[in-house]
Amino acid sequence: MVSHQLYFPDLNDWLWLLVLAWLCSVVAFQFSAYALRRLSAFTVNLTFNMEPVYGIILAFMVYRENELLSKWFFIGFALIAAALAIHVWVLMREQRQKKLNETNGIPSADH
Repeated sequence: MVSHQLYFPDLNDWLWLLVLAWLCSVVAFQFSAYALRRLSAFTVNLTFNMEPVYGIILAFMVYRENELLSKWFFIGFALIAAALAIHVWVLMREQRQKKLNETNGIPSADH
């Protein structure tokens, strides 16, 4: 028979719950709002979409969990990495063009 005794967190548990709630919710939201002011929405969303890839890479390195992955994982990873590389290349090209225009006295389209 299963005991249905309720567990009430003690003071130490409440403190850890508050720390985790503050850091993982409030502070993380503030960082993401700050990032959205500085970066494009595409860049921020690309970073969020890379989270599963980060997790899988960490699982490779920390737990040696790579024996169950099929070729489709690697194809998907290659597509995501290619999208990231193309995005960085486009951003660098735009910055280079903007700098070239500024040195030639051509006003940018931002103004």
